[in-house]
Amino acid sequence: MEMKHNTTGFTFVEILVTAGIIALMSGIAAQIFISSSRNGAKSDLIRNIKQNGEFSLEVITRMIQSAKRITACSGVSAPTLTIENRDGGSTTFECSFDGTVTRIASRSGSLTEYLTTGGLSLGGSACDASTLAFVCTARSGLPSSVQINFTLSQIGESTKAYEEANIPFQTTVTTRSNEEL
Repeated sequence: MEMKHNTTGFTFVEILVTAGIIALMSGIAAQIFISSSRNGAKSDLIRNIKQNGEFSLEVITRMIQSAKRITACSGVSAPTLTIENRDGGSTTFECSFDGTVTRIASRSGSLTEYLTTGGLSLGGSACDASTLAFVCTARSGLPSSVQINFTLSQIGESTKAYEEANIPFQTTVTTRSNEEL
């Protein structure tokens, strides 16, 4: 009597090996997906912080450059900067509390405009020269220069590194006018 072997099916070992390979590949694919989504979230967070910081610096820079004069230029780090505009009005840049969030604000007369969004903070629980710093340097016969320093970060505490970001911003701006203070 001859035994017939069925060669059209798979053995148990072949099925186990195939299932193992599929499980391994699925695990790798899941890790790649999770890593990509985390990196995407971090990239979005960084992009938002950079856009807000660069916008704030741009507004402050343009206002300082076109200012008639800087009202107090002592060479000491301060959390506020007041400029006199060409129209005779004044504008103050400062750290301001919006609820519990410290934000960069521009105050002209009775109007206050925030230069950063509510989802970002200057950090810290106080508005002082460690959160937003202006260092104005007056030079005899030359336009004044202002160094601006601040760090923006997202609101809230996170235990996950991919959900945390803070970016420091710094620039130095020179006024176009050299009127005496």
